[in-house]
Amino acid sequence: MSEAFIKKLNTKHKIFSFGLSGVMTGGVPDRYYEGTKRSLWIEFKYLKKDTHKWNPDALSDLQKAWLYRAWTNNQRPHVIVGIGLNYGLIFDTPGLWLNECPAHAYADKLISINNIALYITRYCNGTR
Repeated sequence: MSEAFIKKLNTKHKIFSFGLSGVMTGGVPDRYYEGTKRSLWIEFKYLKKDTHKWNPDALSDLQKAWLYRAWTNNQRPHVIVGIGLNYGLIFDTPGLWLNECPAHAYADKLISINNIALYITRYCNGTR
């Protein structure tokens, strides 16, 4: 995870968020967001610009289990993969975060950090 990416992202919205870190939170997604209608857990991962694919092994077994359990309990956790400091991918289903994705498959799906912040805001406020 890139702390710089998350810090930059979190300056672009005005909803409540809380970061988790440390050994006592193993498997729990990195951040919790809460809007007027919903909450959202997000696990952040980071790829350097020259990385050629998303590899689900970037998620630990504990993270995969936590995300999947939350999903089956009608929560909708997300994995956001930052690429550089200005773009990222939003993986909003297990089918996306648990499968390898080569660079050519995600090149046209990159979302600006401003639009990722807008997505989180709209999701949490129930307008998405």
